[in-house]
Amino acid sequence: MLKKKRIPTPLIHPEERQPIKIDDIASAAHLRVGYLLMQLLKLGGQLLWLKLRGKAQPTVVGQLLGHFFQKMGVLWIKIGQLLSLRVDILPAQVCEELSKLQDQAHGFDPVLSRQQIEDDLGAPLEEYFSVFADTPFAAASISQVHRAYLKQEKVWVAVKVRKPDAHKTFLRDIAVIRVFIRLLGVFAISPHMRWSDMLWEIEQLMEEELDYHYEIANMQRMKKTLRRHRVYVPKVYSKYSSKRILVMEFVQGALMSDYLKIAYSDPNRLAAWRKENNISTKRLGQRLFFSNLRQLFEDNLFHGDLHPGNIVLLRDSQIAFIDFGSIGFSDQDFLKKYSLYMEALVNRQYAKVFDLYLLFPDNIPATDLSRLKESFTAILQAWQERSQIKELPYKEKNVSSVNDEVIALLGEYKITMTWSILRFMRASTTLDAAIRELIPDISVITLMKRYFRQRNQRVLKRMLDSHKEFDSTQLTTLIDAPISLNESMVFRGSVVRRLAQVFEGTSSKITQGFYTLLTITINLLRFSGLYLLLVFLTQYGGMALPEAQWLLPLHWSLILDIQIWFIIFACLLYIERTFAKLCRICREV
Repeated sequence: MLKKKRIPTPLIHPEERQPIKIDDIASAAHLRVGYLLMQLLKLGGQLLWLKLRGKAQPTVVGQLLGHFFQKMGVLWIKIGQLLSLRVDILPAQVCEELSKLQDQAHGFDPVLSRQQIEDDLGAPLEEYFSVFADTPFAAASISQVHRAYLKQEKVWVAVKVRKPDAHKTFLRDIAVIRVFIRLLGVFAISPHMRWSDMLWEIEQLMEEELDYHYEIANMQRMKKTLRRHRVYVPKVYSKYSSKRILVMEFVQGALMSDYLKIAYSDPNRLAAWRKENNISTKRLGQRLFFSNLRQLFEDNLFHGDLHPGNIVLLRDSQIAFIDFGSIGFSDQDFLKKYSLYMEALVNRQYAKVFDLYLLFPDNIPATDLSRLKESFTAILQAWQERSQIKELPYKEKNVSSVNDEVIALLGEYKITMTWSILRFMRASTTLDAAIRELIPDISVITLMKRYFRQRNQRVLKRMLDSHKEFDSTQLTTLIDAPISLNESMVFRGSVVRRLAQVFEGTSSKITQGFYTLLTITINLLRFSGLYLLLVFLTQYGGMALPEAQWLLPLHWSLILDIQIWFIIFACLLYIERTFAKLCRICREV
């Protein structure tokens, strides 16, 4: 349990907090696929009307999409959150609007919360809770949270309850999404976007969020790792929890989201509160910044949704995290590459940054890498210059801004990241809202360099602890190991880039020649098919064209059974389709 000395004085009064908006649970009609299709058609009509009127500005489009996703709930909110990562295909303003879906969810009828709790616990709610607040104090895309008091443990808890229709709505929506994904594949619409990977990502996210057993496991694991960061994680009461209900310790503190509101509305009041609770904005900001990096690069277990509503401020510049429904990790190979990329970025080693970045995508289409490298380097240099200007907003200096620009640039060259990598790279983005308020003038590059020094010291300390006795030669080997790994990875990246350049110079000409040959062959096949169709129609279709003997000489010399004609046409169609498919492959290579 959180120690009382860590509990700060209230930052805002209950009446100052905006009440959670309550929406109706979807009716049976709303759960029908027809209703969903009608809403999609309505959205399409609205977007088309905006475009025809010349008012389809990215911000307006983003707001319209955000409203649609919010209205449809559950799965669509997750889709909106994932699409907010795709700065390579969507305008930045659209992504910014979609990112707001992370903290603007609505609640549902509290009576339904009571019913679910009693059904899962198998007894009236009053047997377990002496106090249960019907009005929820927080809501997410598929749940809402009530405050309650456990009778037996005599502690205040937060009771998270899943929306009753969440699972049914998910099954309906995912069936429609699967159809859309298949259609995108059939018509080869932006195949480089890997829509099937997006579908898998959504299904994994929803499977974890619909079953609170996953979140319980996440909280127990992260409680151990975050303890080393001096970050508090609330206690879980598993015996009162189920697939649809999660009962955990209620952390009494100030939400970072409330802190931001008071910072804008009453800064003098906020300054008095900080002084009263011994809170330093610099210590708070750096603790959040460093904890996030340690989660990503050292623990390989990170909180994927650190928006201000999931950060709780405590006395003496301590912090707690809540809502562990979105937890991520990465494979070790990618983690090493990305760590080296970040180190090279802050050390201004642009050639290394470019080499390493090309290792992230699954494949790279034939393109002019020399031009790409020039544009890539220009973006990095501009970011380095911005990061040194204290007066600039933090949003223009953070790592997320340069990553967004780079990803957008690569999108122009049809080089795209996988969805899972984008989630990792953007895990820090939601934290930016807190960082830019707490330490707006901080140099990101300076903090990053400091982190990597501290990380290397921690790595070396663990190595020393595991080797009690060794000589100076062994010590040197241990210290040089990370450097050797770094150089090895950089060399590997250079080889990949060089091979890509060679491939571009040799295979692109061959591919273009083969594509031209296929195109000519397809046109000949189509012309031959039309010609034979005319011959067939003159024989079996009743067409009399005696004056066209010079045009259709085969009409009198090629007399075949109708079954043979059908076989000929089927073969021509099959060959034409096969060659057309090869043409599409050549265009994508």
